[in-house]
Amino acid sequence: MVVVHMKHGEKFNKTSLRIAVLAHNLRVAGGLSVGKNVIAALGRVAPEHTYFCTIPEGLGYEEICQKIPRCQTLVHGHKGGFVRRWLFEVFRLPKAIESFRPDLLLGLGILD
Repeated sequence: MVVVHMKHGEKFNKTSLRIAVLAHNLRVAGGLSVGKNVIAALGRVAPEHTYFCTIPEGLGYEEICQKIPRCQTLVHGHKGGFVRRWLFEVFRLPKAIESFRPDLLLGLGILD
């Protein structure tokens, strides 16, 4: 949650943020539903921001991210087991996030 404190009479200056949304680990049941709904809502409610979404492959996230005007995606496949996920989360993901340079990082779910 972002809280903006303003002095009386001060006008709100709406600026565009760079927001990274980590949802690549939300693949089943409630996590899948929440992840898709949060990303879709962000795109509808705040389309002026630039988004970087890490998403799982082939579960419908791609279509949602395509509807957001300024959205980059990093797709993670679910095949390959523990080693592939470890390589993704330890090497590829941090580099991608660093190159995006987000103002805000929204991690959905627990990374295990």
